[in-house]
Amino acid sequence: MSLQDLDALKLNMRVDGIQYLNGQPTLYFSDDCAPPQSFDAVIVATTTRSMEVIGLTLPPEQRPDIIDQNVKVAIRNLHLMDSSKLFIRTKTKFWKDPTRNIRQNIQTDELPRGVYTLDYPQTEHGIVLVSYVWGDDSSKLLPLSKTARLELFKKSIAKASPEFAAHLVPMHGVEDIIKIDWEDEAFYYGAFKLNYPGQEPILQAAYYPFLTVNKASADRASTSPATAYPGPAAGRKARCKPASTPPAPPRSGSAPPYAAVHR
Repeated sequence: MSLQDLDALKLNMRVDGIQYLNGQPTLYFSDDCAPPQSFDAVIVATTTRSMEVIGLTLPPEQRPDIIDQNVKVAIRNLHLMDSSKLFIRTKTKFWKDPTRNIRQNIQTDELPRGVYTLDYPQTEHGIVLVSYVWGDDSSKLLPLSKTARLELFKKSIAKASPEFAAHLVPMHGVEDIIKIDWEDEAFYYGAFKLNYPGQEPILQAAYYPFLTVNKASADRASTSPATAYPGPAAGRKARCKPASTPPAPPRSGSAPPYAAVHR
């Protein structure tokens, strides 16, 4: 039996805000049919940028603050790195042809940076990560379409291996090209945390709130990644009723679904 079978897990419940209500942390959902739901504890397990987008750093109106000021500073300022990837699916795993000597990985100081071949055993088709870049290199690519990026990368790759570049033909054209810009992905707004020099103190402020999770008088929502599960279900579309609790706060964005612990 799964947690979902036990009604202890909700999927696709986007959270618009978290506030204290009657002394308990309360989740406000983007689904208008789902009323706010209170828990004894809430563990936030999304990116710091998502936390800022749903308003966790804003002062609450006539209610206790959900997190301490030093944690708010960390949420606003911890550096989240940009990152981009471009994948294509090829007709064959051309790099495995025993009659040819085709390299399986290319590292370059040009825009593709890292090129990787991926061998999935359940298919005869090939997957090539044509480019994996971070930081400024990712920002340079944002204005370019996925087809424009592929053509640009092929020119650079051809300088290192013309034969490899010649095989970079998506099997079904544009539908077999996938690009990901993590800073442009909803609910993420970046790829991964990479501290700037001197950010260790605010990192500590963001990481250590979990130590007070069993002290109700000192506890605040933790920003450390974690997984937890909600208590009794409420607000499902199948039994959608007008909420009797106060309306949700103004929405400036949405974060990925949060998990809540009902202790």
